[in-house]
Amino acid sequence: MIQTTRLERQLAGLGRKPDFGVRFEHMQMTAGMANRYALMGMVTVPVVPWSARMYRSETQAMTLQLDELRLQQQARQRQARRAVAEKRSQLQAAGQQLQNYRQRILPAYRRTFEVQQLAYRQTTGNLFELLDAWQMLLMKQMEYWDTYERALGLQAGYDYETEQ
Repeated sequence: MIQTTRLERQLAGLGRKPDFGVRFEHMQMTAGMANRYALMGMVTVPVVPWSARMYRSETQAMTLQLDELRLQQQARQRQARRAVAEKRSQLQAAGQQLQNYRQRILPAYRRTFEVQQLAYRQTTGNLFELLDAWQMLLMKQMEYWDTYERALGLQAGYDYETEQ
């Protein structure tokens, strides 16, 4: 669009210059009549003051339109950079969350389950507490996998944004 607008502006600037034209015609006549030839030349000179203002205003309008297109292009570039930075920060946060799950959350729930299992084996614990600990461990593992899936989606979105 920017290149097209530049070319249109150049074309509008050429309207100030005079136009020259030549026209040649040949008319074949019927028998007994001589053939006719016509040669015409034409010149248009834009010397009228309002035509000069029209061309000048047209080129100024094209220049303003070109500036607008450049600003739009810069805005789209800034928006793309912001989107990439946002995806990167979301991806880093998801990675940190996964690391917390692996290093702290899941081992804590696994230890709680093992303690409840040991207490149940020694007949000092309750079956419902053991089942509750097992359910909580499974729930946290499912949350870990949901977070992992979300992180993979963020990675795909980040790769898509950086390719553009």
